[in-house]
Amino acid sequence: MSYLSPYALGNYQRALEYDFITEVSPLVWKVLDRKNRQEWLAHEMTFDLWGKDKNHTPTGFRRLMADTERIYKPIFTILSHDCLVRFKDWVTVKGPQVGGIFEYRTYAVWDYCDAGNLGNLLVRPPIHAQTKYPRYPEDDSAEVKLDSNGNPVAPPKPHFLPESFCWHVLLSVMKALAWLHNGSWEMAIGERGEFMMLPELDWQPILHRNITPENIFLQHPEATEWYGPCKLGNYGNLYISGHHNDPTKEGFSKPLVPHKMKSFTAMDDLATRDRDQGYIYPEQPDQPYTLISELRALGEIIQLMMVGLGFDITRMRSHTVFENLDHTGYSVELKNMVALLMTFNPDEKTQDGKYMDKDRDCFTSILCILAHHSFRDWKTSDDPEAKKATFREDAMTKSRSDGRVLQIAEGMRNDIMRKVREKDDRFEWKNPQVKPRPTGHLPIANTSTEPFRLPSDIVAETEDGKEMTLEEIQDYLENEL
Repeated sequence: MSYLSPYALGNYQRALEYDFITEVSPLVWKVLDRKNRQEWLAHEMTFDLWGKDKNHTPTGFRRLMADTERIYKPIFTILSHDCLVRFKDWVTVKGPQVGGIFEYRTYAVWDYCDAGNLGNLLVRPPIHAQTKYPRYPEDDSAEVKLDSNGNPVAPPKPHFLPESFCWHVLLSVMKALAWLHNGSWEMAIGERGEFMMLPELDWQPILHRNITPENIFLQHPEATEWYGPCKLGNYGNLYISGHHNDPTKEGFSKPLVPHKMKSFTAMDDLATRDRDQGYIYPEQPDQPYTLISELRALGEIIQLMMVGLGFDITRMRSHTVFENLDHTGYSVELKNMVALLMTFNPDEKTQDGKYMDKDRDCFTSILCILAHHSFRDWKTSDDPEAKKATFREDAMTKSRSDGRVLQIAEGMRNDIMRKVREKDDRFEWKNPQVKPRPTGHLPIANTSTEPFRLPSDIVAETEDGKEMTLEEIQDYLENEL
């Protein structure tokens, strides 16, 4: 079996990076990346590209994806975020003809979410038939716990799913929405420890339009983390709004797209309905779909994770978020964050007619930042679960901290170089040429006549060709400066 690129036949290099392991469902294969041994899913796209006739007539989708610069690359970029089910590659396989139709078969390679989806955790357990044998009456003489003052201790408020898992899903989906809505790629940490995001000004908001528990996919954890990656997927209703966010313009406009049950609605009709209905909740069938709709969909999911299976979605929508969460035993930080998702209104104005939020064009990123601050407040609280839980975000923070150390070290080295230049002009500064370290399990002899050096070892070179290390420069400064 040989492998080909879908649009440049004969390009085998990229496709040979995968091994097809097993067919997990019709037209879906589990493949293995040979470099890092990571598993992916390959979905066959042959019929979507060429149809089902024997004439191999290209479909509209095939002609659309053939536009590499304007279509394929932007789609690849959009669907490459870590909190989305990533679209990784195209692979074309040349093999035996099946049914005498196709000689080449094309696959799209996606993330393999091997832990299922969130909907699996919100399914009611099966109801078993009652036994014909009588049950013993419950024992009412159980010991009642008392506090130090002799008063009965109130039973703990109910939890459904762990709060740490609720935070994990909330933060992951919020980061995915911040990317789709505002083009904010990642969360950064500022000099004072504050969270920051950088929205893309030239960005057209993208709305998912189908945020449900079944479309939030999970992967198994690695190392010591409690939960694996959580990803938003299923892009069958994805809608590019065509709305341009421009904070420099006067006034305020917002992206309006058809409801997820409709494929097209005239913009004039959407604007009229938006003026009449606004952000009413529960949403109506003909109500325009907005960015607020996405936040409320996420808020509803987190509520279901908190209140348990006793609340179906219809019953939950008939009450306010405060009524739904009041009896639960989750932290105030999580409850307030969910309440903010359900009640936030970017169109609120002050008494003088000005918008209350000056950054309303990128409010999804702002709410994502607030969610991370609330999560950190909970993580540093006295909650036993908060102290024990280990998240991938913790490892990311640590790696940034390590990067800061390297940045500080680099700055110190540059400062030394500057001082040496000011003291003596005999040095010719250059970027060191460092050979890569040999890889492999067995030690490999260094056949080069030049000894291996780290990038920080070679810093400067004198006129006579002598190389000076960082320690030698520091000794020089101590003696000469």
